[in-house]
Amino acid sequence: MKQPLNVSVDGLHDLLNPKRNQRQDDETVLSDDPRSAYYIQVTAWCSRQGTLFSHEQKAREHGATHNKCKECGTIKPKSSYCKPCAYKKSQERYNNMPEKEWNGEGMLCIFNDDQYFNDYGEVYEYAEINEVDPASLSLCICEPNIMQQIDSSIWDDILPEDSELSDVVSKEFINKLDELNEIIAAHKPISWSQGKYRTSVPTPAPEQ
Repeated sequence: MKQPLNVSVDGLHDLLNPKRNQRQDDETVLSDDPRSAYYIQVTAWCSRQGTLFSHEQKAREHGATHNKCKECGTIKPKSSYCKPCAYKKSQERYNNMPEKEWNGEGMLCIFNDDQYFNDYGEVYEYAEINEVDPASLSLCICEPNIMQQIDSSIWDDILPEDSELSDVVSKEFINKLDELNEIIAAHKPISWSQGKYRTSVPTPAPEQ
């Protein structure tokens, strides 16, 4: 019996490289012809999922469920981020924000969170329920989200060439559009988003 070839995964790739094994279209090779195939043995690392690798470390990384954070060494799921490092970086971004005293208008929120507060009372209540120090909360002053007024330029693409909106609609339409924009401008914010200033709760807690 012919001895098998012993090759690594990398060697197998080179062996089967089409540039080294040009297909001969003018040949006739039957299945019982010795040239139709040959037996080889492949040396490889197999991960626990059954995937072959030429390098041991690659196979081990593929077969592992967890790995160590490159920055702090925390063991974490390999498909996840390092929570301690993420929290540290988040706090650094928060601490680098300019600080400002809240004037009591609008809303407060916790940095990079969906927790919002209407007043300091809600902040202290949240801290009590979650058993945390109110002073430890990364609070931000929120900015209002205002509805945008309607700009007549949104219809520019469908206007006749060299025409303005007033050329194709009635004066009543223009007046109603102006009235609607005045209502929008006077309307209160429809929601709030995290702003650019950080703040803190007063100590001691204000009386309600």
